[in-house]
Amino acid sequence: MYDVATEGDRSASFEAMAAGPHKRRPAPLVRPSTQQAVRRGSSRSRSASAASNAGRGRRPNHSNGHLKRHRSPLRYLLAIPALAVVLIGFSLVAAALSPGNASLEAKWADWLRANHAGWLAQHFEEIYYSLEAPPKGGKPKGLNKVPGTVAVNLPASSPTTASKLAAPASTATAVPTSRPGAGAGTNPAQTNLAQTNRSAAAQGSSPQSRGPLAKNVPTSALTLPPSHKAASPQAGSPTAGSTTAGSTTAGSTTATSTGPTGAKPLSSKAVAPRAVQPLPPPKPVPLVVHPALAGEGQWQPTGPLVDGSPAMYVAQFRADDIYTSEITSAVWMDPRLLRFELVPGSTEPGGTWSHPPYVTDAELPYLVAAFNGGFRFQDAKGGIYLEGKVGVPLLQGAASFVIYKNGTVNIGAWGSQVTMTPEVASVLQNAVLLVNNGQIAPSATYTDNAIWGYTLGGGYVVPRSGVGVTADGALVYVAGPALTARSLAESLQRAGAVRAMTLDINPEWVTFNFYSHPPGRPLDVTGTKLYPQMQRSADRYLPPVWEERDFFEVLLPGAPISG
Repeated sequence: MYDVATEGDRSASFEAMAAGPHKRRPAPLVRPSTQQAVRRGSSRSRSASAASNAGRGRRPNHSNGHLKRHRSPLRYLLAIPALAVVLIGFSLVAAALSPGNASLEAKWADWLRANHAGWLAQHFEEIYYSLEAPPKGGKPKGLNKVPGTVAVNLPASSPTTASKLAAPASTATAVPTSRPGAGAGTNPAQTNLAQTNRSAAAQGSSPQSRGPLAKNVPTSALTLPPSHKAASPQAGSPTAGSTTAGSTTAGSTTATSTGPTGAKPLSSKAVAPRAVQPLPPPKPVPLVVHPALAGEGQWQPTGPLVDGSPAMYVAQFRADDIYTSEITSAVWMDPRLLRFELVPGSTEPGGTWSHPPYVTDAELPYLVAAFNGGFRFQDAKGGIYLEGKVGVPLLQGAASFVIYKNGTVNIGAWGSQVTMTPEVASVLQNAVLLVNNGQIAPSATYTDNAIWGYTLGGGYVVPRSGVGVTADGALVYVAGPALTARSLAESLQRAGAVRAMTLDINPEWVTFNFYSHPPGRPLDVTGTKLYPQMQRSADRYLPPVWEERDFFEVLLPGAPISG
């Protein structure tokens, strides 16, 4: 209840207000009830708080709905980076859990490209490439160290068995020719073999004639065990449990030892040892940078001395006159003294194969080297054939690395220069020929980053690798840390390749490792990189780690055959 003033009091108050400020009389007080006072006090507090907030630059506290309308855009803006962090975290976890032995960075890049986020991988690679791009100009301190040669003593076998297993020299390197009219389809080893044998017979030469080339090179000795493939006892053949792994030539010393324990055979097949004349040593690599480094362009023997003859040579040189501080390396290999085998990777091509995706224990005593294969098959524009089946369909015209059952190799365009025959053991295709009939492909330019492989960060100058065959049938592998498609082709050409193809590119995937064995311990293997800038470990391809991409083994005669 209120105590209200009388009507007369109100009239007097109004008259005082009309008279002016000096004559105004105070209005009578209205005494509110206790409840009304509390209400008014609360209103005054809220008004004072609002005034105080306004004075401090704060907005008055309006209804919750009004506040939500102002905060919603901010919440959406904050949600975008939060979602990006979640997605990146998920992709990293998925990449880390994916199969394979590549680095997390490489796995993540592959995962992003396979899941429609290649633009993000490209962005990060561009940043990396800008920081790691090879410098122009300069001069290296010297050539890289090359492993020395190893005198290999192949196990002796009975003459009867050796004569049954060893193919005649005239057919040991014979390769199925291409269809008539394709002159480039004939394996160069086939056309030069008869002439080489005739010359050797006329001059009375022997494999030891190249022995002086290995002088002043560190040399050790390795005695190989006999091949541990199971064989049925036959007349004139070794008894069960003893098999033939190789043969000897006049003047060479041999030693026989038992096979390594725990080495399991892959099949009942055996490799026939080939007592053939080795290929002549390669000629020096022409140089494009002067003055030359000491030993630049010269072939240095390395690896095994099979019956006294070097089976591999290494040459180092500058690939062009722009990136003169970077050294390119070439490895020349003699298919008459070595054997090559294609090994499928766990994810490239994937699938089920008799050979696991690494060097087996049975192959370790014969392991000389291993090198990378081609691109991922989704980028290779080619396929793979191995162990009598097609893993990825072979494509007409694709550059093809063909290994035959008799141990010889060839490289050519599929369907014209090389074709499928019963003698083909394996085929790996990758892009098109980089060098054909001694001529470089016109599309192999200094600025290509798509035709010859998608490069790291879109750069032109990246680590690259390639392989080719020479006119006399040798196999040449070339790799370097700073190569364009054009300089890789030129390097293969200068190293003697008449037909060549690109293999894998970018730092993660270019690998060539030499392998050595301590005396008396054939299962102990030590790897050495072809050049120190190779990113992957020197133990790459060794058991028990699964290799996710296909690769090639380089083996000594007598090694088991898979499939």
